[in-house]
Amino acid sequence: MPITDSDRHAIYAGVIVFNVFGLFGNLNVIYAHYRLKALRTKYGAILTMLVSAHTICLLYELAGMVYNISGAPLIRRNCFYFISPYLFTYCLQVSLMAAISTDMLISIAAPLQHRIVRRRTYLSLLVLPGFIYGTVSLYLGFVYADHSKISMCQLPSSFPFSVEKIWHLIGLVFTIVTVASYIAAFTILYCKHSHLNSKLQLNNGNIERKAMKSLSILIIVFICER
Repeated sequence: MPITDSDRHAIYAGVIVFNVFGLFGNLNVIYAHYRLKALRTKYGAILTMLVSAHTICLLYELAGMVYNISGAPLIRRNCFYFISPYLFTYCLQVSLMAAISTDMLISIAAPLQHRIVRRRTYLSLLVLPGFIYGTVSLYLGFVYADHSKISMCQLPSSFPFSVEKIWHLIGLVFTIVTVASYIAAFTILYCKHSHLNSKLQLNNGNIERKAMKSLSILIIVFICER
């Protein structure tokens, strides 16, 4: 289905709005992580990497909008070369969403092991799938990108259809991991909370009840976003 001028204007307006609000929130998170030592935990490090990747993606969305309205020929190969850093960062962002939910699950299911594991090794293992995803996507894009015309220079239109299917499939796997980890974490908290009935454990129960509400919101927001 061809993209009309109205569609383009709506997309451009959305890009500008998301850049204004998204960059403001992301930069605040990055600044807080830099200033507050208490936030420099494993979870805080993953969150900072995630918002940093998202910031780069937002800026490339803005650059892509400028590229689309510049009048330059919209050729798939040229477009792919232009947005290849955005592609890699986007793949990393998707994997970091799965990493942050997996980290939350591990911290709830195995808190002692989560606390004692070396931070650098732990973070490297969680980030590695994203680097592999991004590298494979870049390789396939450089190999199979052709000189056909496209309607807009953006993801995933810069991919040939056969490569786009693989890219979406891997992204779907990360999405399933993210949702499954949140649901598993919620289930564990719910089971723990159901056993906390004595007065001596009331405060812990309140903490876990708040955590369950936060997880519920995270699950709903993530599913709606995807």
